Amino acid sequence: METTSIGIRPGFLPEGTYWPCPEGITVQRINMLTQEVGKHILPCTLEQFEEGRRKARQGDLMQDAFPFLTPPDREFLISGIPPLQWAELFPLPLTFSQSSVEQILAELRPVMDELFGGTASRPLALDRLLEEVGRDFEPLLDDDQTKLQHWVQGWALQQGLILAE
Repeated sequence: METTSIGIRPGFLPEGTYWPCPEGITVQRINMLTQEVGKHILPCTLEQFEEGRRKARQGDLMQDAFPFLTPPDREFLISGIPPLQWAELFPLPLTFSQSSVEQILAELRPVMDELFGGTASRPLALDRLLEEVGRDFEPLLDDDQTKLQHWVQGWALQQGLILAE
């Protein structure tokens, strides 16, 4: 197996090796945290990789030099930290989709009914529910927290727990 040394700007992308494999390009790096040698397969062709390498050597940002790679793949090129370890160290911020919020709220419906009302004889205490949502998701940015509160209100309206204003 023939290997080629990666020498992109000293200190920017440490020395390593790469070679073609059936799944793309195997890259070998030293993990900056553990100092262990690790390998990672990048889903690209040798030509794509070498073009990205050329651009990085010329000073392009990694996301510009390797736009076809995912951020975790690019991080491996920079630091040698494999994607799974990177995800454990730096989890992505919590994001919500309408369907995931609906699923969460549907599972919590019995608890919500008990704590916050929502039956014909006991109207939903929406202000208390929104207060709890805000407390549970404090780390969210204000904009995300506002979106989540709107989704909760929309869900409660859709479920007939509150009346439209």
